[in-house]
This record gives sequence, C-alpha cells and structure tokens, in this order.
Amino acid sequence: MLHHGKILRSFREAWGWTTRQVAEKSRKLAEIWGDREYALDSSYISKIENGDTSIPAVSSGKMTAMMEIYSKGANTLWNMIKPPRQAYLVDDPLNGPEFTQLVREGRLAEKLAILLASAYRDLSIPNKTTLNPIRELEGINRMHPFQDRKKYARAIVGLTDHCLFPLIYPGTLLIVDRECRTIPTYDFFTELERPKFLIETHDGLFCCWCDSLDEGRMMRVVQHPLGTLAHKCLHKPLRLGREVEIVGEVAFWGMENPKHRRSRDI
Repeated sequence: MLHHGKILRSFREAWGWTTRQVAEKSRKLAEIWGDREYALDSSYISKIENGDTSIPAVSSGKMTAMMEIYSKGANTLWNMIKPPRQAYLVDDPLNGPEFTQLVREGRLAEKLAILLASAYRDLSIPNKTTLNPIRELEGINRMHPFQDRKKYARAIVGLTDHCLFPLIYPGTLLIVDRECRTIPTYDFFTELERPKFLIETHDGLFCCWCDSLDEGRMMRVVQHPLGTLAHKCLHKPLRLGREVEIVGEVAFWGMENPKHRRSRDI
C-alpha cells in the first residue's frame, strides 16, 4: 500500500501543493458538492501517503475528491482501488456465477451493447475480416438496439448450466429478446441456426434448445449432444405457464476463449 501512497504523493507534489493546501481544496470541493464526506484533513492525507492508512480503507468519497483535485480520471482511480489480480468481482462473467442469472444493472448490463454492431440492420457485414468492424457506425447518434431494456434482457450462464455445452460455455453473456418466446418449427439446418432460449423453472434459469409439445401447451428441454441436464426437472416435459416460462430467445452470446482464459489466469 506504500506504493500507492507514493503515487498519491507524486500527484500532489506535481502540483506543488502541501497537504494543508490539498485539505483546503477538498473542503471547498465538499462544500460545492454538498457532502462533507469529500473533505480531508492534512494529517489524514499524510497517513495515506506514508502507507499508515491503506487505500482500501479510504472512503470512496475521499478518494474521488483527491482524484478531482489532482485532475486524474476514472481509470486512475480504478487502478488505485482495484482488487488484487487473483481476485474477481462477484459479477465477472469470466469466472461465472454458480447459476445462470439475469443481469439488470451494472457494468455488464451495457458492456456488449456498446460494442456490438451486428444489431444495426443497415450495417453490412464486411467481405474480409477486419479489426475495425464498427468504423461505419461513427457518427450514428441513436440508441443501440440491444440497449432497449423493454425488449432485451441480459443473463450470465452459470457454472452448473451445461445444457448447450460446449456451444455455450459457463460464463457466457447472453442478450435475450423478450418478444421472441414462441418455439418455432424445424426450419433450421445446423445447431448454430437452431434457436436458443432462456427458460425459467422452479430450479432456476437455463439456456437450452426447446421442442414444442401438446400443441404448444408443453415444452421439452433439448440439450447439446455433448451437454448435460443438471436438474431432474429438465428431463421431463414441462407445462408452459406453470412449470416453465420462456424468458426469450437468445439474440447474441459472447464468451472468452476458454484456453485463453486458462493461460491468462496462470
């Protein structure tokens, strides 16, 4: 933590300020922002810089105030307070939750929506693979289709959900179209074309293929030939509206190459 303290001291000295001057500026900032939590005193600043007070023990308000005073951005603040390399955030899709779950807010909720160009109908797929596939989107000033929360939901495939493994790995981020909840007829030719659905049962959420039974009143979960059905409820036909609900059809799925993840975690 002393290393981070030295970094903060270098920020202060680059401006030519004493700890007392920084404390005075923080009090002005706290007054402007209307919260005393942003204020620091000079002795506390010295303790942080000398390593007597660890960075994680410093409140977010006081860290934010220092970054504002030193004219540092959000990335600098994150690098100061981020967890150790071996630690993962609870909602990190690369580590995967235990069970498949919907993501309604936070960094994952919009993470892919900003990057994906595939949802724009007027954007053609390039003939050759390129590192800049969304260059044509520059200047487009409208909401990305996947950001429509009424139509699209997000989910993370859990560690116990192997229905479509290895096509869909645990940790995969799904974007689900809530408006497409009807199981279609067999008009597909490959497993990639076969519609994937996010379903909700009494035992949780699952990403799977589905077959319609009993004129649409029942459905059967269909697994990948190499996948497994973790819960016994998935081995029998389920009654729609009572035993199972179709959240929607999977519009996009994205995941990190498992081999790359293993090598990165070493």
